[in-house]
Amino acid sequence: MAFSHPAQGPSAKSRLGKAPSNSAGSLSERSMSERSIWAASVRLLAHSLFVASVSAASLCVANYPESRAEPVTLEELQQRLQVLEAAKKPLPIEWYGWLELEMNQSHLDELRKPNGKSNAAGDLTLATFALGADLDLSTGLTAHIHVLYEQDATPLDVDEAYVTQESAQWDMALTAGQMYLPFGQFHQHQVNDTFMQTLAETRATALLLNGFNQGPLQLNGYLFKGHNDNSIETFGGRVQWQNEQLTLSLDYVSDVMQSDGVQTWLEESSLQDSRLESVPAVNAFALWRLPLAGTSWEVSWEYMTAALDKNNPLQLQGKDLSASHGQVAMSWPDQSPMTLSVGHQRAQNLEALGVANERLSLGLNTELNNKIGVAFEWWLDHFNKNDLGTDASSTRVQSVALLLSRGF
Repeated sequence: MAFSHPAQGPSAKSRLGKAPSNSAGSLSERSMSERSIWAASVRLLAHSLFVASVSAASLCVANYPESRAEPVTLEELQQRLQVLEAAKKPLPIEWYGWLELEMNQSHLDELRKPNGKSNAAGDLTLATFALGADLDLSTGLTAHIHVLYEQDATPLDVDEAYVTQESAQWDMALTAGQMYLPFGQFHQHQVNDTFMQTLAETRATALLLNGFNQGPLQLNGYLFKGHNDNSIETFGGRVQWQNEQLTLSLDYVSDVMQSDGVQTWLEESSLQDSRLESVPAVNAFALWRLPLAGTSWEVSWEYMTAALDKNNPLQLQGKDLSASHGQVAMSWPDQSPMTLSVGHQRAQNLEALGVANERLSLGLNTELNNKIGVAFEWWLDHFNKNDLGTDASSTRVQSVALLLSRGF
């Protein structure tokens, strides 16, 4: 079978509509024809895209008639873009925490022991591990969470968790959640908790309102449900006046028996299910700051009292419950700040909580390389003989403590 050349055979004419030519003019005409076909195709494609765009826009206008009546301005588009960008950003979170390692040694006064035997006790503990976070949820709305562990005292637990809504217009803030209530200042520069902190520190789920601030005057009030209460009826508040040199405050709580220290003692005494009468308490605090010759001085005094019912298990010898704490501190605000402090405390009717009748203390704390805190305290406690055991002839216990802390 013979094959014809494409330029001469009948198939070539049928495909192109005319017989091909080998001349230059014929090639030029063919190129122009192909360009015309491509141009027509491009115009057809552009027309189709235009029709599709108009159809989509018409559909959007049909679904959102308000956008057709009020065109979106450039400013509105920028605002929407800012909202979208803010939504993509993670919540601002500020983390903090610290570790405390405590070593202490205590013993009865050597000069007054009857048999000369050593009656000393010492310990080395992880006094505190704390980790917390503050979150900025939105304008004026913040959240706080705090996790705490204290060896031999507090298992790892959520210590605080609450949210706060502030109102700049009304100069007020409402806090709701688990928190430490503002009863007692417990201000000090030493290692040990004060007597009144042992008695009155209270953690509870509460509603706290801070407001009515007028210059240096600040007021707050709170409401919480106490242990074994059938209703939310326990309340308290604080009135405080403060400026750069002076702080004065007066606190009230309707039932100090709801404190952590008292509740722990009731559990250890198998009285946690007892329905006790409410014991109102009042706390007064004063702090004076005085810069002098390159140093900073502080003089503070705090006093708390509560009227106990005769049937209250803490009632001893018909006395009301009370505690006081005075302290003088001097600080050198250098590159490595150092604080020297002397304190004196007295207590009545707190023997059931393991609190001495009187304490004299001396403290020194500083920082190493602005990273590690070092605190030293020596204190002398005076007890009743019955509180130390029937065979003890000494009423004085001397103790020392060294605390190392590291914040992060």
